[in-house]
Amino acid sequence: MGVSRSYLRDRRKGGQWPQGTYWVYLNPDNPRSGIRYNVRLCLSWFTDRGTHQHDRAVHDYLMSTLPEQPAPGAEPSTSTQKNHAYR
Repeated sequence: MGVSRSYLRDRRKGGQWPQGTYWVYLNPDNPRSGIRYNVRLCLSWFTDRGTHQHDRAVHDYLMSTLPEQPAPGAEPSTSTQKNHAYR
């Protein structure tokens, strides 16, 4: 993303980037395992924070993480989880 580790840390610790939305631990049971960032949302935050466009990007991401709801009368899906945007 072109920023320092300390900049990323400051966004996490300052509360601007909530865990689970902007970043996750690679192994939640071991915080020293490393961190994976949602690059798309972080870049949107850099360029569009405080705007409807960024709010929409966060909303769309959060909606994409919800389990799919079957249509009324449809068979339940066999997929267990959607792909996440973390890289």
